[in-house]
Amino acid sequence: MVADLRTGQVLTSTRVPAPQEGTNHRRTGWLVKQLADAPADLLVEAAFDGTSPPTCEQLQLVRADPSCLAPAGRVPLQSFQLSRSVAMGTKRSGVRGAFIPSVVGAVEGFYGEVVQPIRPWVARAPRLPDDPGDDGGRDDGAAGPGAPGDQT
Repeated sequence: MVADLRTGQVLTSTRVPAPQEGTNHRRTGWLVKQLADAPADLLVEAAFDGTSPPTCEQLQLVRADPSCLAPAGRVPLQSFQLSRSVAMGTKRSGVRGAFIPSVVGAVEGFYGEVVQPIRPWVARAPRLPDDPGDDGGRDDGAAGPGAPGDQT
């Protein structure tokens, strides 16, 4: 959180790690689903591996076209920086429109609308082989000749 007295804005932000599998489009889609109820003016900055420069767009544009944040051919996405700027109160008293209530409101609003709904990415469980004849070296419990319990 940054309270910029010069511009009269309160900037709240957080960094969210991107999923570590899938295309950049899928990684961006995962984030957009997480932010279904977030404000449309939220800024989403995508950070990439290596020295590739980040990209930044408003959430409303990313919802409409996720590829605007991560164009094809880019290196994999590493993380997302989410930030929102709101007007800061300038009055001195503890009433509405005052500095402290505006900062507290900005932080609580950002947390409740943006941070709280985000669930950490969890890798998918490994899949079994598609070939039913391939047991992958597993012992399926069938006893062969000479196995304990064989009555021959």
